[in-house]
Amino acid sequence: MDHLSSLIPKVLRKRGLYDEANASMIVYRAKKWLEESHPEPASMLQPHALKDGTLTVICEHSLAQQEGTLLAPELLRFLQRDDQNAVREIRFIRK
Repeated sequence: MDHLSSLIPKVLRKRGLYDEANASMIVYRAKKWLEESHPEPASMLQPHALKDGTLTVICEHSLAQQEGTLLAPELLRFLQRDDQNAVREIRFIRK
């Protein structure tokens, strides 16, 4: 009998939702990492979407964008721990 943890990815793939679910999980993990590791700038940085290996983070203003750019290598290493190919780049854009 299959475990639930192995069934969910199979069902998502069958329904064509696996990539979207994976992208949502990465956005969630990025947000959580920012909140736990860097709570001050986290309030000004909103991970928004993952498309074609690029994670887009929306910044409140230019100072937040600079902070995010400084944090990008560390965040990228964190996100690539589980899957090297899921996120290749982080892009910070102003609101």
